[in-house]
Amino acid sequence: TLTTRSDLPAIAMAHNFVLLSMGTDAEQFARESVIASDNDYIAPSFEERIIAMTGMLSGGESETIEFQVPSEPGEYTFLCTFPGHYASGMYGVLVVQ
Repeated sequence: TLTTRSDLPAIAMAHNFVLLSMGTDAEQFARESVIASDNDYIAPSFEERIIAMTGMLSGGESETIEFQVPSEPGEYTFLCTFPGHYASGMYGVLVVQ
């Protein structure tokens, strides 16, 4: 469950959770997604590389998702695609062993 805690309007602050397929260039994905405001900041050219994601959530909104963890061992990057968030360190790695 992802919950955004903010009093700012959605245009100023929102969050999402996007889990990418192993081997996806997360930096390129984030860079291209920043300009895709009409698609909830998800680059259309990368949509097939997404394993699971929430929508873009503004202050007080929550979303719960369930997904099948990949069976292939490795590292899978997850990130927030709201402008500036990836660059400020809002990403991590899901490690499958």
